[in-house]
Order: sequence, then C-alpha cells, then structure tokens
Amino acid sequence: MSNSSHANNAVENIAPESAVDLGPICVVVDPWDLPFNGTVVSSRRFVNALRNQGYGFRILSCPAEGVEPHRSSSIDTNEVDSRQGRLERCYFPVLSVPGVNRIIRGMKVLLARSKSEQMRQALTGAGILHVQFPFFLGYAAIRMARSLGVPVICSFHVQPENLLLNLGLDFRWLRELLYKVFIHFIYNKADMVIAPSQFAADELLKRNLQKPVEVVSNGVPDEFFQAMRSAEHDSSDDTFRVLSVGRLSGEKQQALLIEAIALSEHCEKISLELVGAGPNEAKLKALISQKGIKASVETVSNDELLKRYRDADLFVHCGMIELEGMSVVEAMAMGNAVLVSDSIDSAANVFALDDRAKFKAGDPKDLSLKLDYLINHSSERMLLANKNRNFIQAYRHETCVAKLLGLYIALAEQSNDGLVD
Repeated sequence: MSNSSHANNAVENIAPESAVDLGPICVVVDPWDLPFNGTVVSSRRFVNALRNQGYGFRILSCPAEGVEPHRSSSIDTNEVDSRQGRLERCYFPVLSVPGVNRIIRGMKVLLARSKSEQMRQALTGAGILHVQFPFFLGYAAIRMARSLGVPVICSFHVQPENLLLNLGLDFRWLRELLYKVFIHFIYNKADMVIAPSQFAADELLKRNLQKPVEVVSNGVPDEFFQAMRSAEHDSSDDTFRVLSVGRLSGEKQQALLIEAIALSEHCEKISLELVGAGPNEAKLKALISQKGIKASVETVSNDELLKRYRDADLFVHCGMIELEGMSVVEAMAMGNAVLVSDSIDSAANVFALDDRAKFKAGDPKDLSLKLDYLINHSSERMLLANKNRNFIQAYRHETCVAKLLGLYIALAEQSNDGLVD
C-alpha cells in the first residue's frame, strides 16, 4: 500500500517474542461507557482482546451517568480478572457545546474536554497513545504525547459526512474543510494512521495525508461465527424477517428501507427489525406507523443481537456513508444473506458479492424489487449466505488483533530506536 512501507517493514522484522515494553496503552474514546456506535464497540473489542493477552490499557474518556463525580478527575484502576492486563480509567470533564448538545446526546455520544495537568498525568509512562475519537480530547492528547515523547496512532473512524448530515449541513465545501481540519490537526500529527478499509485509507490519501496508513478491519469476534444460522428456519406464520443494525441517524437511511417494504409485493409477510440507537428513533417509529408495516425499533444486548442475526431471513444495510460497515460484516459471519447500498461513498458495497446483493443508493423502488427477488428465491439467498461466510473468514477478529498488536510493537520499537518524530 502506498504511504505505508515504513510501518510494514517494521512489522515484518518483529519476532513473536518481542520484549518491547508498551507500558499502559492509552486509548482516547470519549464515550467509552456508551457502547451504541461502531467506534466504541470496536475499541472495546480490541482492548478486551489485548488485555486477555496481558497488555495494560488506560482509557481516556468522559463520565457517563452513574460515574461518581469524585472519580472524574483521577485515574481509576479496575482489574476484573487478575489474568488480564491492567485497565485504568481517566475521566475528563464533559464538553458542552450550546446548540449542539441535544444532537450529540441523541447520537448516544459524549465528547470530553481536556485539562493540561490531568492529561500529563494520564500519558506519563504510556507506551502508545491510540486516538479513536478525533475531537478536542484527542487533539489535546496528541499535543501532550508529543511533548512527552509518546508515539501516536490515530484511527480513522469518523467521517465529516457523519457529522454534517446529523447537523443538517451536508455541503461539499464544508465537508472538505472538515477533512482538512481532521487531517491537519489529528492524522498528520500522528506517527501512523489506521483505516478500517482500503476505501477509508484512500479517502485520507487523496486528501493529502502525509503519514503512513495501514488497513486494519474492525473484525468479527468468534462468537458471530460460532452462532451462525444453520439453515433456513421454519415460520408457522409465514413471516419473512428483515434485520437492519446501526445507528438511527440520517446517513444510515433506515427510512429508505421502511419505504421499500411498504412498496413490496410481500409487505404483509415482512417483519422488519431495526436495532440501534440514535436521534432518528422517533421519526422512524412515526414513519413505520404511517406506512402501516410490521416493524420494531429497539436497542438490544449482545446476546440478543446474536439471536436477531440468527433468526433473520435477510440482512439489509442502506447506509450511504460507511468506512467499513461492521454490522454487514457481522451478518455475513453469521451466515446471513445481505443486501447493501451501492453508494460510492461507502466501503460496505464491497460486501455485495454479486448484483443480487446490492441496490441503487437512495432508491426505495429498486430496493423493493431486490427484496422481492430474494424473498421469492430462497435457494439464491442460501447461496449468497454461503458465499458471504466463506468471504468473511479473512475478517476474523483474532487476525485483526494480531495485526494491530504488530503495529503497536513496530511503532514502539521505532520510538525506542529514535525513528519516530
């Protein structure tokens, strides 16, 4: 991959028994305690997997409801299992942005603001800083890490399009301005950037990213492969279950799916399950009532989510903007047939393994036709499901964790050798 050879060479030279001291790996995830979006879920999975290998972490975040105020300005240690690596929490004050707070909270996301001495305490002794949320706390953490000589990795999880669509400000010039801001103040200040897909890497490279970029998928944990659907399930009431998982916000386009189902020749037999949280929940429920379709909108536990995947006849993802598409990958691992948008602004369309698995972006009529086709051809759904499961083997979480760890060690060794700025 262009722009990443330096990091790759370092990884190739790492011995498995490398003894480099990573210290606590500091991770910036402002809403760590609110696991309602892909960035938080992915970050938690990587941290838990590496803690199980004995690596210690310090999470830089802001307190959610229920966190005691006296802990919000100090480092708190939480060792649930002595066999795991140490987990420390450093809580920063919640950022308040008048006029935007309602939208931020509707997205189930909180942002933090930094305090200089607290940030110095948080990063002292750290082996790596990994910024997952590229906002005010991440920016302050990068500046402090530079002053302390701590190497920095940033992940590209947040597209400007995600922010602007939810603010009702989807102007191309503003989108490009935000990219410039993120790249200048966050990604070009890192030693290495991680993108969840080649599409995501290319979005940064074509906008003048100067630092090495590596593609590391968010990956799929083993539980999704182990809990796969065994076969087409029987339904005594002839119900066809359609599942869609994701943040309930404009760019995910759940309203398009509701409209498509209302147009379907099989509308009466389709039962739609929308799983997620977000600012559009009330609007989606109102649209469901208006269209008169059978549907539910709710958040569920991880165990219940696995059951929903397992029971679904078809997984549909209408998102126009995706840097990877975690829910699509999970559905494929579970053995689901998937139907995704062909949006050129989404990495998820690479998971449409043939034309039967994709529809024209933003077109409810085409989506309805594709739905009807797959409902009418159960054998083709099974063929797609089998193709999906074979394809997605390369996205197993353990493979992605190993690659991330290799990059951590490579960067730490470069820092020790004086090769990192």
